Amino acid sequence: MNIHTGGIDLDIGVYKHIRTGAMIPRLEVQSRALIHELPRMIELLGEVLGHTDFSNTSRLKDIIQEMKSRLEMYINFRSHVIARRRLFSYMSPADQYSEQIEGLELYRAISDMAENFDNSVDKIKNKLAGIARLIFNRNNLLASITIGEEDYPVFQKEFPALFEHLASDIPVPVEYSFETPVINEGLYTPGMVQYVVKGFDFSQLGYEYTGVMRVVSTISQLTYLWNRIRVQGGAYGVFAKFARDGRFFLGSFRDPNLTETLEVFDGLPEFLRNTDFGKKEITKFILGSISDLDQPLTPSMKGIRAAENWITGITHEDVQKTRDQVIATTQEDVVKLADLIEDALNKNYFCVVGSEGKIKENKDIFNDLIQVFE
Repeated sequence: MNIHTGGIDLDIGVYKHIRTGAMIPRLEVQSRALIHELPRMIELLGEVLGHTDFSNTSRLKDIIQEMKSRLEMYINFRSHVIARRRLFSYMSPADQYSEQIEGLELYRAISDMAENFDNSVDKIKNKLAGIARLIFNRNNLLASITIGEEDYPVFQKEFPALFEHLASDIPVPVEYSFETPVINEGLYTPGMVQYVVKGFDFSQLGYEYTGVMRVVSTISQLTYLWNRIRVQGGAYGVFAKFARDGRFFLGSFRDPNLTETLEVFDGLPEFLRNTDFGKKEITKFILGSISDLDQPLTPSMKGIRAAENWITGITHEDVQKTRDQVIATTQEDVVKLADLIEDALNKNYFCVVGSEGKIKENKDIFNDLIQVFE
């Protein structure tokens, strides 16, 4: 792989269509190569996707143990992502699915495999082989290529060679159902700081995504949240994010506080309503938001972005509309968005990953307390 390609990477993506809300899970395979290495890259992809051998017991055990260790490090260093993913799992099937395969539930599943490996190794092997046959299927394949126009005929000629390595069964759609999750959890770890997130899916409240949200996100992070949570509260970082699919959240990173931070979050709508930023300040925040929106992309990044937009239904017109709305943002637009934020925060959905002492000290605000590491 290293000789003939720039690597072969596999990952899982769980998307939501921006118009229908449909859940779109995908196992994604990415690879890159120089044009003269394209036939070899496709040959290697065929070997990996169609002929991986799951029978090596010792290697499989090593991989599962390595996954467990990596996930433990990930939880310790990116607890804000774990908290955010857990928060949104309270709200939609797509996010519940994401939690199962990327969040705390993944860590629990891998830990169980590692601890009970010797007793369930045959079951694990059979499951992996069966899943590979289901997923790597030519009839459920979406391919995206980023290539020079003059080299596209080479891709057209070589790519069909991959099909002979993939299953050809007609895929049967699966309906997923999830139990109603417990909301407002305290997930405690041996650490001494908190990762606090609060938010809601504003699309469920009847609101639509707008470019103004990008500007308000910048304002919220750089002024109110930064001063109240970072400067005064001592947290390492703060977040305010709106997603095109409806997800909105406020978050803190390496935060010594807990309930105090939730109170600060709840005060954001009043701050936006009562603060006159002035045209000069609004322009500065617009420029900050545009720089993030229009950041340069490599050809590889452009290809990934284009594929994600196609899957989720985002068009060029949607992107341009957002850009226009960012540029046209006014003080009045900022004040109006306070209503959406207030409605979302009033749903009182939050999740905290933090120290056992701090979470148990505030156990009355949680519906469930969970020990992350057994």
